[in-house]
Amino acid sequence: MLEEVRQSLLEEARRSPSLLSDLAGLEQYVAESYDARSFVELLQNADDAGASRFLVHRAGNLLLVANDGRPFNRTDFESLCRSAASHKHRGTSIGYRGIGFKSVVGFAETIYVFSGELEVAFSRERTAEEIPEAYRVPLVRIPHPVEAEDRAGMAEAYEAMTQQGYRTTFVFTDLVASGIEAEFAAFDPSSLLFLRHIRQVELRSSIEEVITARRELLDARARSIRLASSGGTSSWRVVEREDVALAFSEDDKEVKRLQEREAIVHAFLPTHEATGLPIKINGDISTDPSRTRVILDERTAAGIEGAARLIVDLVIEALDDSSGPAAAGLVASLVPFHDPRTVVFQRRSFRTELLEAIKRVARDRFENLKYQPSWLNPVDFEMFAASSDLRAVPRGLEEIVGLSGFLRYMGAKEATLADLEWGFRTSVPSPWRCGGCLAHHEAACDEANQRCGNRHGVAFVAARR
Repeated sequence: MLEEVRQSLLEEARRSPSLLSDLAGLEQYVAESYDARSFVELLQNADDAGASRFLVHRAGNLLLVANDGRPFNRTDFESLCRSAASHKHRGTSIGYRGIGFKSVVGFAETIYVFSGELEVAFSRERTAEEIPEAYRVPLVRIPHPVEAEDRAGMAEAYEAMTQQGYRTTFVFTDLVASGIEAEFAAFDPSSLLFLRHIRQVELRSSIEEVITARRELLDARARSIRLASSGGTSSWRVVEREDVALAFSEDDKEVKRLQEREAIVHAFLPTHEATGLPIKINGDISTDPSRTRVILDERTAAGIEGAARLIVDLVIEALDDSSGPAAAGLVASLVPFHDPRTVVFQRRSFRTELLEAIKRVARDRFENLKYQPSWLNPVDFEMFAASSDLRAVPRGLEEIVGLSGFLRYMGAKEATLADLEWGFRTSVPSPWRCGGCLAHHEAACDEANQRCGNRHGVAFVAARR
């Protein structure tokens, strides 16, 4: 396998050494763009290979990255060598560009790959000897056999990985120390949140860190995930449909809103893009070469549309079954951080596109939903709405900050006296009647008295502070 792929790439390079030099420039650009993200790129490749364990070990002047997934086949190997030529299909695996591995050139000068029967070296020096016509050469392009002297310097470390059950090991030599330490420091445990297979990540350097992911299936579309590391533990409820997943933070089995800085888009791995809602959103989303910024192309638009449909469906389900243990927290975690009506004044982004998609998807699904008017207390609203056979926001959800505005954005309307008239005629209001500072609602109370005919002997009055 090595010799066949090697000869094919050497022939291409000899026919066009200038192209090889251009690829060196592309490789450098990728390495600079993927600042402190090389470990997570290797992590996603391991997950695509079905690995359950992933290890990064700094051992003297060597860096070893290993996983226990399936070994490389020829297609995998060719994709590793060729820039932007991955065989992976979007939506079926995390990595799809075939360029993530090129990011490692930012912290190593020589790379060795041991996977199954495959043993290969990547070296700029050896490539330059093979293609002297090129004025510069990439590190990851032309594979070379592993020489005996190379093996002597890493045999003990590599064999230790094999004995621990790892089936693929990358060995990096001639390290750029600053780059390596930045990678260790920047590794984010939430990188495991939307992976499919990885259960344990072990980072061994001056300080050892073990990150574990425990996944439990809750039902056909939801799973519970617990991430644990030295920095603490976090619990998540992930709801999935098709190629979209929403991650809700949990505390003692109760769903809670994320802080705005935590609520980011994941293109399987975390980006720097805000979702606009107190949740994480994962999907088949296009990103720039750094994998940190979302590109608003057709693929992303489809992902946003799918997320919007799932969000709207979850809100409706919670409204229809507000007695569920997680209903209030779930709905609260779907209320945007900021008034959604302001999106028309903001620059186009994932957040603004998502809110507009939610409004589009929600069209006609909320127009007959009524929420509590400001002049009526929650108890009476619930009673009058039930008597009037209104589709109303349940009392358990009415107190969620910002919910009425979000529902109004999606098409719901404030209940009017006409909507509640039958309730006035058939139900006895509570003794405290209208609540809050409602001096400006005296007219509403007068109208209620007229509609009710004061038949219960209790007048509706506007309370004053």
